Amino acid sequence: MKPVELSSLLLQAESTLAGLVQRGQELSSRLRALQVDRREVACLKFMLLFNPSECTSSSYTSSSTTSSSTTTSSSSHGIGP
Repeated sequence: MKPVELSSLLLQAESTLAGLVQRGQELSSRLRALQVDRREVACLKFMLLFNPSECTSSSYTSSSTTSSSTTTSSSSHGIGP
């Protein structure tokens, strides 16, 4: 078995983690700009966890439609603006 170089593994993990943190911060700032509250974030998490194929970024139109229907749905249930 070939030994694993720990230093190269750590460098790769560090860059991956830095990228994930940056994407998380970007998402957080976008959600704040949209004034999304905690209940709406919980709804988005649910959609991502239980129906990830619908939440891919392959189509902006699909994302907009999903966002619009989520807003309409949450408003009709007294959640959100």
